[in-house]
Amino acid sequence: IGRPLARVLGVPVISTIHNLHSRMYRAEFTPLVARMGLVCDRLSAKFVTRFVAVSSGVRRDLEAHGVPSDRIVVIYNGLNLDGRPVAAPRETVRRAWNVSPDDIVVGTVALFKAQKGLSFLVEAARIAVAANPRLRFVHMGDGPLRDEVARQIADAGLGERFRLLGRVPDPVKLLAGLDVFALP
Repeated sequence: IGRPLARVLGVPVISTIHNLHSRMYRAEFTPLVARMGLVCDRLSAKFVTRFVAVSSGVRRDLEAHGVPSDRIVVIYNGLNLDGRPVAAPRETVRRAWNVSPDDIVVGTVALFKAQKGLSFLVEAARIAVAANPRLRFVHMGDGPLRDEVARQIADAGLGERFRLLGRVPDPVKLLAGLDVFALP
């Protein structure tokens, strides 16, 4: 709706695309709603002055969906590390998580959304914990699929081995508590 309206008002339209549209709609919506979303995107793309893709993969996806290359610019997502919060001491973080110094902690920061692949992380945790009981998993974030992932964790028998910390305002402060960062 915003794309044609902005064009009518004479305002340049810049549309930032964060996901592979060909997969995003199918991951989050019913097939009918997903199809409608893709159709609306395709119809309104002609009103966009410039697309900003956050990765080369998103650029390729836009091109595959008919967006001309000269209307796409890639600007990678990134963190400004100059002003980042100071990480809490490793021992403090791990004590708060109730893990021992000998535990191997695997963690991630992500929204509970299908495209984040958290169900794959839960399945990997189930397999890995069976091979190494020292493994512990933590997740920082919130979102619409939290209850579903919590059920998967319970069904996998991971109990206290996989902790959902919820929304963490400054997750960078807690990263020192991890041994491995996983991005499924």
